[in-house]
Amino acid sequence: MDGMRGRKRIYLDLVLVIALVYIVLLTILYCSEAADSDAVIRTFGDAFWYSLVTLTTVGYGDMVPVTPLGHAVGVVFVLLSAGIMVTMFGAVVSF
Repeated sequence: MDGMRGRKRIYLDLVLVIALVYIVLLTILYCSEAADSDAVIRTFGDAFWYSLVTLTTVGYGDMVPVTPLGHAVGVVFVLLSAGIMVTMFGAVVSF
């Protein structure tokens, strides 16, 4: 029984760390893009929408970052998309 509880705690901690990293990345994306006059991502909601579309690998292309830092955050979202989705799914299933 303790092993199951320990595994759930690890998943919970992992989800919390991923959520924190996600919020930090969203904030970086928003701050870097909102300051650029050519940017399409102007609000935190725009940054959130872009991140969801990127993380779910839908990639509509309606919003794209224009700053180098925004591009870097976009690359991180693309690389982490599978890991984040699988981890979140695993955490939900474990509970």
